[in-house]
This record gives sequence, structure tokens and C-alpha cells, in this order.
Amino acid sequence: MTLFSIEFILFFIAVLVVYYIVPGKIQWMVLLAASVMFFLLSSIPHTFIFLIVSILTIWFASNYIGHLNSEIEGMEAQGDGIVAAVLKKKRKTMFVVTVVINIGMLAALKYTNFFLENVQMLVNAFGSDLTIGAVRWLAPLGISFYTLQVVGYLTDVYWGISKPQKNVFKFALFTSYFPQITSGPISRYSQLENQLFARHAFDFKTVCRGAARMAWGFFKKLVIADRVGILANAVYADPAGYPGMFIWLGTFAYVLQLYADFSGSMDIVLGASECMGIRLPENFRTPFFSRTIQEFWQRWHITLGQWLRDYIMYPVSRSRAWAKMGRGLKKRFGKKAAQRIPSYLAMLVLWVAIGIWHGNGWQFVAQGLWFWVVIVAGQLLAPAFKKTVGVLKIQTETFSWHLFQSIRTFLIFAVGVLFFGSGSLPNALYMIKSGLTVLNPTVLFSEDLVTLAGGQTNLQIIAFGVIMLFVVGAFQAKGISVRDWLGRQNAAFRWIVLYGLVFCVILLGLYGPGYNPTDFIYGRF
Repeated sequence: MTLFSIEFILFFIAVLVVYYIVPGKIQWMVLLAASVMFFLLSSIPHTFIFLIVSILTIWFASNYIGHLNSEIEGMEAQGDGIVAAVLKKKRKTMFVVTVVINIGMLAALKYTNFFLENVQMLVNAFGSDLTIGAVRWLAPLGISFYTLQVVGYLTDVYWGISKPQKNVFKFALFTSYFPQITSGPISRYSQLENQLFARHAFDFKTVCRGAARMAWGFFKKLVIADRVGILANAVYADPAGYPGMFIWLGTFAYVLQLYADFSGSMDIVLGASECMGIRLPENFRTPFFSRTIQEFWQRWHITLGQWLRDYIMYPVSRSRAWAKMGRGLKKRFGKKAAQRIPSYLAMLVLWVAIGIWHGNGWQFVAQGLWFWVVIVAGQLLAPAFKKTVGVLKIQTETFSWHLFQSIRTFLIFAVGVLFFGSGSLPNALYMIKSGLTVLNPTVLFSEDLVTLAGGQTNLQIIAFGVIMLFVVGAFQAKGISVRDWLGRQNAAFRWIVLYGLVFCVILLGLYGPGYNPTDFIYGRF
């Protein structure tokens, strides 16, 4: 069962009805039962054991650490530093062991074959005929998302930011909450604690707002992402047969597919949750209006970036090793180097982590390195850019300059996406070389492009969808909520727009007999 299937719609409606019928104090139990059922229907049932292990280990460790936190505070208040030090050591040991167990499960299930492939290359490089076979392990639904979520929770308890949840079943709901387990967003416990377990009375307006957002998500996925994916998938499946300009057309199509697919899934997830009175954190904020690639990543997959920043980059940059590095650099190269180099290296750790999180191949590492190089180069060259802008007397607050910056950012992001979708690092490098060396701009006006994109009708529907995306994005970029604006209109106009959106999904979406649907791209993680 996928988020965009008719089975999910029926499942969600049934859950919603039961959710608002039962007494408010047991609504969270309905959500827990629904989450278990959704997991079993959407994933390989026996992989449920991995989710159970994460829930039990993190819950036990968080409560043990919470107990130690209280004891440490008591010992320190009494001035007994020796006992407090012993307790801190126990606390750290429990934290490290539990994190290793959970990250270890993620690494084993997701990266074992990547490790074995590299071992195989090393073995072959030394002339051995030894063959190392791949393993066939099945990872549970959303393991990359829920693992980060629960490890973040445990870290907050360890740091004393959050109090541990005493009820294991309530913690299980936080871990497996069914709207978000497929593809995020990655939530903090403090964001959901007072929502998941609170009583929510039925509110027609709230349900309608949530349903409208879900409809917009279905529009993005079925009308835009799956249609533009015809072009992107054709080019990426045969880059040798579609060189030069075809590579960039396929890449731009893949960027659009990825955005409509992922942000569409977020609209369905956040809309479904809103119907139940629970607000999940936003994961997108008009990324294609960004002026720099750094700003872009503050608007794209927001919760992943925040998680990696707070739990990896900041702790690394504040570690003793980094402080020692800074002191050494200051003595040898001066204050500026001591400030910049450790910061850039901490960012390198962050971007390598982002790349590895996205997949088990060197192309994903290369993707992270690409964005790191661009951001660091942008910071180093910022004074020169500023001076050039001044010399050329460019007005930086104009629409034209903003448009230039947004297009530049889009192109930089597209190169990173090429690594993401290429399938392998050699394939990505081949595609970049082909795109830069084969000159065939006439394909923009050829019938081959129309055929590759699925026909003239498909191109027209894609164009309609892109215009819709741009209009809604323009509203959002100005801080205007389209749903709030629509809610202020007359009822007749409001319902015409909403019914029109639903009919667009029904009439223009790709689904049904003869269509092979693709799951959400980020749902594979």
C-alpha cells in the first residue's frame, strides 16, 4: 500500500472515522493500531522486527539515561563529584551502545552490499579470483527516517533537552506514526509530544484544509511527477542513446520529477496528519526561489538538513579534536585559517553524511562533495563576487538579478541531482561529459523530444502542471498561504477550485490499468 493508492485513501478514511468516534483519551491508541497496520500492509511483514528493536532499545536507553540524569544532578548538588563522574560514564556508555545498535542496523541493511562491492574491487585489484556475493537483506519501511528520528530523541534525552517517555506504547507511536514513516518529515519529540497524545475534537474546517493539501499532493505526484518521469526515466535508462542536450533535458525533467514527487508526498503526509489535528514540521519552502545553493538546502528536505546540522555538524565542530585543530592552525597560519578550515571540514562531514544517507554508492558521496565544493567556493569567492557586482553596477534587489540567481542555483542543483539519479559514479561522469561535449541543441525542436516525453498531450499536461506549481510557489514565496487565501473567498468559488483540483487529479493523473506506478522516490529510503 502506497501513499498515493486508492487503498491508502480508503484506509485513511476508515482511520479518520474511527479516530473521531472514539473517546479523545484513546485516540492515540487508534493511531498506534493504524500505524502498525499500515506498516504491515506497506512493508515486508517480517521486517517489523527491526522497528520493534529500535523502539525497545531506544525506549529502554532513554529511560535509563533519564534516571541517571536525575541521579547525576543529585550527586552534583551534594558535591559528590566522584559518584557523578561514574554515573556520567555509565550514561555515556548506554548512549553510545544504543546509538551503535540502531545506526548499525541501518548501516548493515542499507550499506552492506556497497561495502562488499568495494572489497570485491580491492580483491580484484590484487589479482585474486575470489568472488564475494551480494547479500539479500530486506530493510523495513522508512528505516532511514525513523532511525534518525529516534536517535535524535535519545540524544535530546542524553543532553537533558527532553524528558524520556515512560509509556513504551506512546513512544512506539512517536516512532511509527503512519503518515510520516514512509518518507518523513523527521520530527523532534518536542514537536509531537503534545499533539500525538492530546484529545482532538472533530473540526470540519481542519479536515477540509488537510484534505485540500492532500489533493494538491496527489496532483503533484500523479499529474506532474509521474508524467515528467517518462522523459527523465527514458534518458537516464539509456544515456548513450540520448547524448548532449538530451542529458540536460532529462536531468531538468528529473529535478522536476524529484521535487513534485517528494514535495507531493509531503503534502499528502502533512495534509493527512492535519486532518487529525496534528501538525508535522514543513519539509519544503519554495526551494526554486532560492538565490544560493546554501539557501536552497535550507528550503529543501528541511528536517534532514536540520537533523544533520544539529546532531552531526555542530557536535563535530565543537569537539575537542576540532578545538585542537583550530589552535594548531592559528599558530601556523593565523586567526582566519583557524576559523575557516575547521568550519569547512565540519561542513565536509555534514555533506558526506547527506550523500551517504541518500544511497549506497560513490555517486551519492560525489553528490555531497559537489554541494560542499560549491558552498565553500561561494564563501571563499564572496568578496570577489561582491566587488564585481559593484564594478558592474548591478542592482541586486531587482527581479532580473533574483531570476539570474535562482536559475544559477537551479543549474547547480541539477548537476547534483544528476549524480543522485545516474545509478553509478562512472555513469554520472559519462553523462556530464556527454552533456558538455556533444552539441545538439536542435533536439529542442525535434519530434524525438516529443516522442521521448510521451507525446504532445503529455507535454501540454506537464506545462499546465508546471504553471500551477509556479503560481502556488509565487504565492508562498510572498508569505501567502494559498489555502488561507482560498478560505477567505466565497464558498462557491472555494468549492469550484477544490473540486477542480480533484477532477484534475482524476482526469490528468497517471494511474489505472496499463500504468505501472512508481512509488515515491524518497520512500525507498
